[in-house]
Amino acid sequence: MRVNHLFLNTSTEMKRGTRTVFIVGAGASVEAGLPTNEELKLKIAELLDIRFKEFGSTQISGSHDIVASMREKVKMEGKTDITQYVHSALQIRDALPRLAISIDNFLHSHHEDKEIELCGKLGIVTSILDAERESIFRLDSASRSPDRYDLNMAKPNWYEYFFRMLNEDVKSQDIETIFDNVTFIVFNYDRCVEHFLVQALSDYYRITMAEAEKIVRKIHIYHPYGVVGYLPWQEKSPSVPYGSDKGENLILAEQIKTFTEGMADKEMIAPIHSAISEAETIVFLGFAFHPINMKLLKPNDQPTKVTRIFATTFGLSKADEAIVKIAIYTTLNLDKRLGASKGNIKIGLDNIRCVEFFQQYFRSLSATANELA
Repeated sequence: MRVNHLFLNTSTEMKRGTRTVFIVGAGASVEAGLPTNEELKLKIAELLDIRFKEFGSTQISGSHDIVASMREKVKMEGKTDITQYVHSALQIRDALPRLAISIDNFLHSHHEDKEIELCGKLGIVTSILDAERESIFRLDSASRSPDRYDLNMAKPNWYEYFFRMLNEDVKSQDIETIFDNVTFIVFNYDRCVEHFLVQALSDYYRITMAEAEKIVRKIHIYHPYGVVGYLPWQEKSPSVPYGSDKGENLILAEQIKTFTEGMADKEMIAPIHSAISEAETIVFLGFAFHPINMKLLKPNDQPTKVTRIFATTFGLSKADEAIVKIAIYTTLNLDKRLGASKGNIKIGLDNIRCVEFFQQYFRSLSATANELA
């Protein structure tokens, strides 16, 4: 009897795969070489430490690209003086590293201050593109294949273990179905998931990058707070290659959403709520469980269909894990489930990194529908 994968519809006779949503936070991107929350705050503060020589216009610290974007912005406003933006940048520099939970929380606290908002978003865009350029998925323009990354030198990471699990029982003729029951909700601004999966498909199944791009374009991947531009093959605007240092940062900054803007984007939230409502398995990876983000995920007041919930809680205390479990319970409306369906819910929290999670739960995640019955 053929074993069907948890995430796949590889059989045309019986579709037993379970709908699975991966909710990806900053802790997951760390395994690709992206900064931790604390590192990102320090990086943004460094970029926004914009100072000039006394009585001169020579810039001596901070990001030159961000200053160029400031000049472009004031020109659009019919002005020439960037002083107000520089002052706002320095306000972020002074408060962000030690006093803010994250850059997102800081911008949320100042959501009516447009200068603060723009400077913060420019800091995010510049930091994330720089981080992509130094990540394990960075492109090597000097190599024979400048459009590909070299994963051989990278440390083990959850991306590759996820892909191993996904392709376990999928033959090349079934490749179009490989992501049929997978949805990603990515709270990060980077494009690591999309970027990785294209080449992973190409390398493993020996198909062209263009063929792989076509398949990955069909995956449901939602970024509630935006991304630092779309990858060129995604055929959307604004487009910027992975890790590019030539993006139009002012335009890219407009794609970044604050907590306030993300919550207000009903067009984005609707499919996220639909995916959560219909999911049978939900996996939180490197997610910090901030109340605002949990509120965004909550699909109104209707009971969800989820029966299994996994979550990495690396770095959290047992006391905080107990709070997180309650937050998951209420966010997914599990308290509204009745009878036997309420008792069938399994919630597993594990204080490990994402790669360790996939190593330890490979079989649990890839169990068949019959095995879960």
